[in-house]
Amino acid sequence: MNKIPFKTTDFLLAARNITYAMRDHADELKVLRSDITNEYIDDLEAKINKVLTENLGVKSDNECAITLRAINSIRIPALRDVSFLKTQVETDFKKNKEFKKILTKLGINDHFQNAINGDREAFIELLHNFNEASKKYSKRIAEKGTNPVLIERIVNYTKDIDLKPLRKKTKTKLKPGAAASKTNNDVEEIYNEINKISKIAINYYQYDPLIKERFIINSVVRNISVAKKAVLT
Repeated sequence: MNKIPFKTTDFLLAARNITYAMRDHADELKVLRSDITNEYIDDLEAKINKVLTENLGVKSDNECAITLRAINSIRIPALRDVSFLKTQVETDFKKNKEFKKILTKLGINDHFQNAINGDREAFIELLHNFNEASKKYSKRIAEKGTNPVLIERIVNYTKDIDLKPLRKKTKTKLKPGAAASKTNNDVEEIYNEINKISKIAINYYQYDPLIKERFIINSVVRNISVAKKAVLT
């Protein structure tokens, strides 16, 4: 196997995020490649999930399908509201270094930009951190002028969503022997597919940096790595 220049789990999580980007922009990519179909994207995502679940101990999207659909449905309005709050905190506390601490505790400094870029894991961590830290900081923020209704609305996005199954730490140790060899082959095949699509998409979206960023393997892997480190610290 040609050595992939990333940790296996980080790469596979990044590859899964890239399939999300492929799905979001499938209509445009289909014009470039006749083999980029919804079925192809489904099969590639399923293969990634299978390796993550069976060999690396990572929970697949299928096991959390209902929760993930709920997460996807709140993503845009939740990020919009978090953006509004972020701007207000930066403005209201601009003469006080406390705002950096508040934004960090709320998960905004560590996860907001990655969530904007389409990193689902970062979005989940952002929601979790915000819900936990808002108990302590909501009153302080509201005293500066932010409407507490905005804070409550962000918290309520996940009022009926259980984030715990999506936040469990993943195992990265491969199964021994033949299973490890089979996994390595699967990972190599996934890498070759993702690398091919990424090169095409990067070229096509070269003048649209926000979309282009979602297909750059190094960038997506880096976002995954940063998000994981933030969770563990």
